[in-house]
Amino acid sequence: MLNSTCLFHQLVFVFFLLLNPSVSPFSTPSPIPKAESESSIKEASDFFISNYYPTSTPALYDLSSTQFSSDYAPLLTKRTFPSSLYFSSSIGLICGQTCLLSNKLDDLIRPKKSLEIYNEKMSYLGPKQRREFKGKSIYNIIPNLLPEYTVTTLISNLIIPPSFRRKGYAQNLLLQLESSSETDSMSLFVNSKNIPAISLYEKLGYVSAGKTEGNKEVYVKDDGEVGERDVEEVFMIKNFMKSGGI
Repeated sequence: MLNSTCLFHQLVFVFFLLLNPSVSPFSTPSPIPKAESESSIKEASDFFISNYYPTSTPALYDLSSTQFSSDYAPLLTKRTFPSSLYFSSSIGLICGQTCLLSNKLDDLIRPKKSLEIYNEKMSYLGPKQRREFKGKSIYNIIPNLLPEYTVTTLISNLIIPPSFRRKGYAQNLLLQLESSSETDSMSLFVNSKNIPAISLYEKLGYVSAGKTEGNKEVYVKDDGEVGERDVEEVFMIKNFMKSGGI
């Protein structure tokens, strides 16, 4: 059983992927743009809430906006663990965050915790050792600094508007994120009851690495308040074997 602690928009991973896995994507799909400005990230956050939740509230919009900004907004310095958000209001959005994954596949470390582990390990190094890593990417640093881990791209959100479902757009967005990834693997959490989504992922080469324990999802209560409830999710991985793999 995989044990992990979910962030807000990673917790609510019951994809609205009512996509028939037998439907093929368009032969020449056009990539959607990467959201990199504060305004486009805010628009993507609002899009996520309005297309995911049957009932949305100001509290949900605020919570999502804060999380999206924290995870995807540009920083003064380059993110140690890069993240990507591709968004089109007419097609959908997909989000990916790099983080640590144990070589045994039994422990995925969320992005925030991954950075804490990385920083703590770096703090033990002397000046000479740190200079050896200067200018290198996280993909080249981790095998030497934390050999018990690999770097994976965690797909944290995938949303398609109702009018564009069953047309292959979900598959296209997944393939776009995969093609832009520099990691050896892609990973995701999906609600164990979402059989159509699981079938789509399996079709694209994702395999189950176990079910999660203790995960929560955000939802709107009958009284309009925002709450959390338990959700059983399947953890799935796709290995690219770019540099030896997992």
